[in-house]
Amino acid sequence: MKEGERSRWIVNEGTFLMMNTFDLLIDHLFFECRYHPWTVRNALDFFAESYSYKDQCSISFTHDMGSHYVFTPKGQSSYEIPYLTDCLSYMTQEQLCNWILAAAVYAYRTGNTVWLLSRKETLVECFQSMQKRDGLISDGIMDVDSSRCEGGSEITTYDSLDVSLGQARRNSYIAMKCFASYLALGSMFEQLPMEEYQEQADSAADNCEEHMLAYFDRKKKRFPALFDGEGTMAIVPVIEGIIYPVFFGKPEAVSEDGKHGRLIRALKEHIQTVLVPGICLFEDGGFKLSETSDNSWISKIFLCQYIIEKVLHMNMPQVMDRADAAHWSLWMEE
Repeated sequence: MKEGERSRWIVNEGTFLMMNTFDLLIDHLFFECRYHPWTVRNALDFFAESYSYKDQCSISFTHDMGSHYVFTPKGQSSYEIPYLTDCLSYMTQEQLCNWILAAAVYAYRTGNTVWLLSRKETLVECFQSMQKRDGLISDGIMDVDSSRCEGGSEITTYDSLDVSLGQARRNSYIAMKCFASYLALGSMFEQLPMEEYQEQADSAADNCEEHMLAYFDRKKKRFPALFDGEGTMAIVPVIEGIIYPVFFGKPEAVSEDGKHGRLIRALKEHIQTVLVPGICLFEDGGFKLSETSDNSWISKIFLCQYIIEKVLHMNMPQVMDRADAAHWSLWMEE
């Protein structure tokens, strides 16, 4: 290696061979931070330096860094295309959340405050970007599609599902990820320390929680998939965001007895309501991520199971025993 050159950690995504897909990095985060955290730092730096971009709101990050062993030009992915409203559109809000959450977990798990200080400006940009994507309502929930969509609309990592999880704007899954991202920013600003920004980030998390709770359907005892008055279907991954505070050292933030206890109790009620046959369980007892889509991913199912059992501390043996058997069968099918 020549002087000044650096190694790059690359993970190729399955048959698509997309390089360092951010949606996968955020799922691998827990394993990698435990066994080789330098790879997380390496990817975060590479995204910040070469695969970040600015739109009308501020900074975000690409879906990937290229495909088939070929890097895309800086600030571009091999996946995201303008003018679309579903698969292959931009994931601007979600990738912004992913960088924030991965940075918080890495910084806490390693105690690397030197690295965190080196990314101080990026963190401020990320916070400002989060706020601008909130839109004029300022309720902590994404309203603004990236200008890179060119009249299309943003999607989520659940790109092959229907609008219940595919649409990013006003999506309860993305809203919970935004809530976790504000908590993550508050945690990192606290470590730096940047008291003024910490207070603002914590306040933004409170604001997001308050407005999410306003959408909780007391009659149906569940959150709608979309906070737009139309997407009333149920989803399981609304809980996904609460995994991250546990891993960046703020488990009390997602405790039933903590500051955000009302939100956690609502999530528990939601899960109790939707994990029944005909809503978010298949006939064999397996998890159905969305009430209105039969498409599921086993990695996301396992993540949600972990959250239900280890973060929400829900004891549902009849549901989980059947689910485990169904997921085992799915996992072992050739």
